[in-house]
Amino acid sequence: MTSNLFEDPSPSDEHRLAERHYRELYEKTPVMLHSIDAEGRLVSVSEAWLKRLGYARNEVLGRKSVEFLTPQSASYARDVVLPAYYETGRCVDVPYQFVAKCGDIVEVLLSAETERDSSGKFVRSMSALIDVTEKNRLASSLDRAKRLEMIGQLGGGIAHDLNNILLVIQAECTFAKEASTNAAVREDLDAALAAVKSGERLVRQLLTVAGRHVGVPERVEVEPALLAAARHFKHLVPPSVEFDTELHAPRVAIQIDPGQLEQALLNLLLNARDAVTDSGRVVLSARKQGDAVVLSVSDTGVGMTAAVLQRASEPLFTTKAHGTGLGLATTKRIVEQAGGHLAIQSGEAKGTTVEMIYPTK
Repeated sequence: MTSNLFEDPSPSDEHRLAERHYRELYEKTPVMLHSIDAEGRLVSVSEAWLKRLGYARNEVLGRKSVEFLTPQSASYARDVVLPAYYETGRCVDVPYQFVAKCGDIVEVLLSAETERDSSGKFVRSMSALIDVTEKNRLASSLDRAKRLEMIGQLGGGIAHDLNNILLVIQAECTFAKEASTNAAVREDLDAALAAVKSGERLVRQLLTVAGRHVGVPERVEVEPALLAAARHFKHLVPPSVEFDTELHAPRVAIQIDPGQLEQALLNLLLNARDAVTDSGRVVLSARKQGDAVVLSVSDTGVGMTAAVLQRASEPLFTTKAHGTGLGLATTKRIVEQAGGHLAIQSGEAKGTTVEMIYPTK
């Protein structure tokens, strides 16, 4: 007897239809979903999961979910999250960092529930992942902007008060020097006045970072300015450090305050000198690049980690034992005030190159 195509499906057919409907719903949902078995291997993933991380389904099924995490997140999952999860059967908003196929970091909050058999044995889990990458980036940018604003306000106020104190010290030292005929006393007063000059440079840096000191731009030829900075810097370099200039921008000029340009160059050169611990090389260079000129300082020093590089130009951030953290921040502000931008390339034990890219038109 043939079956009637229009009769109600059998219970087994209903089960298969429901299972197929569930799987299609699972895979097509716009939410990142994945399921793991008792060994932590992926048994199913949603298309949203695959699309966000850039994989094909056959590239991920059967692999352990921790393989797609950063080393730090994988360690956190194995040592902390999974043992507790297998015991309790539930976790909520666990922060993880996944690595997309292209290498991008995808930050998520993961929540999961466990499916167990009649004996209570773990069968599989289903996890929902909320992508918070952009949200975290925006929150970090906002937090950084607030910190910089506070630093600017504090730095500007301190700079003005410090400048008033330095003016009094300078006046008193100058008066005492003019009134004294003792050579040793006059020498000590010269040293004090030199320290006042150092303090004035610090004040200018604070005011520049705070945005309260804007230079008066004028046409400045690049190569003579670099040669002048090089002459000053040669007296500050130990014999073990090789210092060279590579100038390939003849007669190129930019609009900038000449004093600020000199300050920016010396800031970068001194940073490079400090990065070369025992021996090495520092290079000051200039080259034309389309409608811009690139002034760069390179060193063969210790370099920066990715975490340090990310914060390198923040005001008051420094890895030096006695640094102010104002050098790169000041340089960045000077370059931006002149319509340019700062670019930093560095790696641990690979040295550092800082480029100041200025428009020439």
